[in-house]
Amino acid sequence: MVQGIFTKVEPETLTMQLPNIMTKLMKLGDRRPQLVTLLKNIPEIAAKAIENSDRVPALRDVIGEYLLPLVVRNITGSCRGIDAASYTVLELIKRGFVSRFQAEIKICPSILALTKKENDWNVLPGIISTMSKLATLLGRDVTERIFLNRYLELCSSQYFPTRKIAADHIGYYCAIVSKDVFENKLLPHYLALCQDENWGIRKSCAEVIIFVSSVCSPTLRNTLVTQTFMNLLQDEHRWVRILTYQSLGAFIVTFANPPLTTIQYDADGDVILANKDGQKFQPPYDDAKSLSARGEDCFTTSFNILELVESCPTIKPHPVKTIRDYLKTDNNSVKADQLENLYSTISLNDNFDDNSNKSIVPYSDIIGDTVVEENIAVNNLDNTTAETNKPSQDVVPQVLVDKFILMAQGENNTDDYDLSYLCAYSLPAVILTLGKENWSLLKDTAVTLAGHKSYKIRRIVASSLHELANILGQEHTDDLIELFDGFLKDLDEVRIKTLLHLGEFFDAIHPKKRLVLLPKLEDFLRGDNMCNWRFHETVAQQFTLLVKYFEPNEIVKSIGLHAQPLMWYNVAAIRHAAVGLVTEIVKRISCDRALTSSYLMVIAERFAHSKIWKPRQTFVVLCRKMLQENALEIEEFASILWPHLLDLSWDPIANIRLMVAECIVEHIVTNEYFLTEDMDCLQKVLRRLQTDKDRDVRLAAMCSL
Repeated sequence: MVQGIFTKVEPETLTMQLPNIMTKLMKLGDRRPQLVTLLKNIPEIAAKAIENSDRVPALRDVIGEYLLPLVVRNITGSCRGIDAASYTVLELIKRGFVSRFQAEIKICPSILALTKKENDWNVLPGIISTMSKLATLLGRDVTERIFLNRYLELCSSQYFPTRKIAADHIGYYCAIVSKDVFENKLLPHYLALCQDENWGIRKSCAEVIIFVSSVCSPTLRNTLVTQTFMNLLQDEHRWVRILTYQSLGAFIVTFANPPLTTIQYDADGDVILANKDGQKFQPPYDDAKSLSARGEDCFTTSFNILELVESCPTIKPHPVKTIRDYLKTDNNSVKADQLENLYSTISLNDNFDDNSNKSIVPYSDIIGDTVVEENIAVNNLDNTTAETNKPSQDVVPQVLVDKFILMAQGENNTDDYDLSYLCAYSLPAVILTLGKENWSLLKDTAVTLAGHKSYKIRRIVASSLHELANILGQEHTDDLIELFDGFLKDLDEVRIKTLLHLGEFFDAIHPKKRLVLLPKLEDFLRGDNMCNWRFHETVAQQFTLLVKYFEPNEIVKSIGLHAQPLMWYNVAAIRHAAVGLVTEIVKRISCDRALTSSYLMVIAERFAHSKIWKPRQTFVVLCRKMLQENALEIEEFASILWPHLLDLSWDPIANIRLMVAECIVEHIVTNEYFLTEDMDCLQKVLRRLQTDKDRDVRLAAMCSL
């Protein structure tokens, strides 16, 4: 309503009445039932004020004098309005309606004041989240001057629910603070939280460790952070272990050089780890449903702080140490000095290319040959950890790769299927991180997952087969074809995932191997559910993408034959997709006129003269499609398909005659060839259709020659 006033009221009247209008609007904020709606509408009110400020200059002051004070008042008000007010604050800043200076002066003090209410756990989660999102919007300077110290105090709070909420949000600060602040302040507090006595806090640390790792120097990532990860992986509490395993794939990816992922923000302003295309690295954790079905607590999907407080109210924080303290051992402080000097020379902004890596002393030269030998908190590793013939890869600490491999063997892990699921999801990213030269390390893992007893896990591998092909290149095509063959014989739920990316898979594999797979494509036309029309629509769509990879004779003998039964289906969507497939085939084989003629003549005889009306209709659609896309020379169309199209102008089904009329009017009469070579025939068929007994046919045929 207010937005309409800003737009429609005369400038002089609006200028005079604006204080009264805004005062009445502010009073709505005192009415609790209307408060949330009002707060959520404020960004749009601000937008309209800015939009009309050239017409009414007084509107420029609406945000600072009225709207922002209303929002700030409700940030510090009752908990009912805090969430809406926090959302509004963030929107106003994101959209540029509130400057950084205004936010620092008018908003930040209120946010900091609310964080002092550490025993009000109805308010605290939302306010810490708001403060963290504000930090990313306002930048490094404001974050380090205003928010950081208070955030670190929250990380060390005497109230463990406060520490838990603070741990949840550390990724926001990892993304924004400087290298020195991260290493000297943020990282020590995170490491202390990882050792907290409360398992819920350690669980949160496991969830956010990927953000910490992604901004670490390589040396710290390979030492302290890996040590911490292994500690969490062997935590005494099952949920901490599960959430650490959930992060294992993404954690390994943070070792990639150059980096494959960065800290980014989604549409809601939440921190995520994503690739350069903005794709979020987080598995669709629907296996949580299976955990719930087995009677588990399913803590990953809900966290009731009040219940947790009542059950365990007195857990104290773990003391915060410096990074030097974490690196230092009682029997060898010299090694700590060497390591500290080493990582202090590395900038987080460095691109760690081949040249820069030459100057880095291997960590093994400082503290030992392997992570395990230096006893970096992995002394409790499962007995099943691979101990023989250490691979030569040096991208990721091998102990992490060993644990990732064990995830695929769900039967040997305490958490069974869920670990295999997470392993399958992360497999392409981990292979990309290690590089195709280390494919031998994970080949057996891929085979194990592809043959897993759960079709859900096989389905994940099937859906990523094209990604593996792109990562590994043509030299490993044979390995992937073995997996492909297995998926061809699987359930439709699995086969559809392979099918959806069939074109991309064929694009990545060796050209000679495409011919090997060509006869096997027929398997996609068979299945355990022949009534699955969407599956067969996808078959037609994906086969269309494969046509370009083969020679005309090869196409006609395989894909060309498969296209005809697809054109015969009762479902219109499948027939239309198959028409597109045949059109693409004709484009590809049109260089061979004899082959094209024989192929189309078979289709014409089977479809144009069928006793069933749907195939005849499909033939008209095919003619129309080929004319639209110039699939073959017009002379070829006239000699091969035009006579059959004319026959269908006599069809007893009015809808088919209608489609013939539309095809002629849209594509035939506008073509110079028909106007010069077949004018008499064209005039006769149009006159007949223009006098058809069906009104729609008559209208469709109306045109002048």
